Amino acid sequence: MIIKTNKDEFLDYLHDAANIRGDSEQLYIPETGTELSQLIRKLYADKTAFTISAKRTGLVGSAVPQGSVLISTEKLNRIKKIDIAEKTISVEAGVLVADIQTALFAEGFFYAPDPTEENSSIGGNIATNASGAKSFKYGATRNHVLELEIILPDGEELHLKRGMCVAAGYKLRLTTSSGQNRNVILPEYPLPNVKNTAGYYVKKNMDAIDLFIGSEGTLGVITAAKLKIIPIAYHNFSAVLFFPKEEDGLEFIKKAVEKTAVSRENNDPRGINPRAIEYFDSNALKYASGDYPNIPSGLGCAVWIEQELSAEDEDILLSEWYSLFLKFKVDVDKIWVATDRTEEKKIAAFRHSLPARVNEYIAKNNFRKIGTDVAVETKDFRKFYFEIKEMTRQTGLDFVTYGHFGDSHIHLNMLPKNEREFEVARANYDAICRLAIKYNGTVSAEHGIGKTKRHLLLGMFGLPNLKKMALLKMSFDPHLLLNPGNIIPPEIFESLS
Repeated sequence: MIIKTNKDEFLDYLHDAANIRGDSEQLYIPETGTELSQLIRKLYADKTAFTISAKRTGLVGSAVPQGSVLISTEKLNRIKKIDIAEKTISVEAGVLVADIQTALFAEGFFYAPDPTEENSSIGGNIATNASGAKSFKYGATRNHVLELEIILPDGEELHLKRGMCVAAGYKLRLTTSSGQNRNVILPEYPLPNVKNTAGYYVKKNMDAIDLFIGSEGTLGVITAAKLKIIPIAYHNFSAVLFFPKEEDGLEFIKKAVEKTAVSRENNDPRGINPRAIEYFDSNALKYASGDYPNIPSGLGCAVWIEQELSAEDEDILLSEWYSLFLKFKVDVDKIWVATDRTEEKKIAAFRHSLPARVNEYIAKNNFRKIGTDVAVETKDFRKFYFEIKEMTRQTGLDFVTYGHFGDSHIHLNMLPKNEREFEVARANYDAICRLAIKYNGTVSAEHGIGKTKRHLLLGMFGLPNLKKMALLKMSFDPHLLLNPGNIIPPEIFESLS
């Protein structure tokens, strides 16, 4: 166990990728799961609050302590087993997604969830139900978790296997490794019909493992997991398409999504079925042009698509895609196409460069990141998108827009130049989130709620449902010691006392 009490030695642990800052007097870095379990048991017995951290790549302050003891899981970083026959990988929580992908690539496999920040830890990814570009085809982290090892707030340990512990309606019975039974009453409230990580995921007859995925470390501490893995395709068709007008790019995405739905419904291996559809507006392209001077000028937008191909279907699928390109005024001479693994990595680097540049800008100017993570239903997406862009234009702020438009999910990032503009950006951010709620969408499609978005949950779920979430949290953590401040506003707990 590494213990640090000199704050100067762990200042980097007191902020996350969005430059959200906190404070702590003590950092613990356990080197085994046993050490972590014993530490949590002692802290809970002493009624000492503690916050769990790993790589702090989050954007909502979940891993940032507010005076509590800080625990880092970074040393729990072993890849325990890759089972090719079973198509699974077993890992400790501190393993980096990048290291998982490297190990799997050597075996001809990959892990489908593809967060922008590959230096995130898998435990953090599971805690936030992270997704990324490939979620259009493969869904978020939840779809790929088969088993979890969890330490509950009081130090009791829980091992969950998908399908082995299922709620009876809204009643869930958990049995810890020591044989203790825990009866949990799950709350009933509606979840938005969009990609969503806001609030606790609860459903009738749900699998217990899904309660902990996306709970942002507030119900238990994930220490290890078994995950699904997928064979690498014969070839990936990866391309960036440039459109003269924004409407052309949006219409192209709409048609690609419609064709994908047909291909999936018919289980057609020769139909359009990309694993990623990403969008970049003209502001984003201008912002990226400093690093990528080969971006054509005077464009309305760009779209990145990526589809796995087999040797048998490659020619047919490429013909399908190029026919679609020509219908939507894509200049085929300007398309960036990956012809091999090296080129594919270059296109992926372009896609990842925009969020990285935004984060650098925010850190350099010592602001907190002001970027949306909203999603709405597909039927409302186009209208919502143009509304929030116009709202932001009227503020006079610089901004860039990109995101997972195949999932109707937008990242609009504002770039304030001074404190006054920062406050304007914060107000506009809240207004955009309120509009997403009005459209029956979510304020958080993939980044979670953490500490910075919890004030928005009231409008999204209403006070009675927030109180239900608080009671669920208290059924696991009655003293509110684990990751205090995450998800639920403190005043909600106070109203219950």
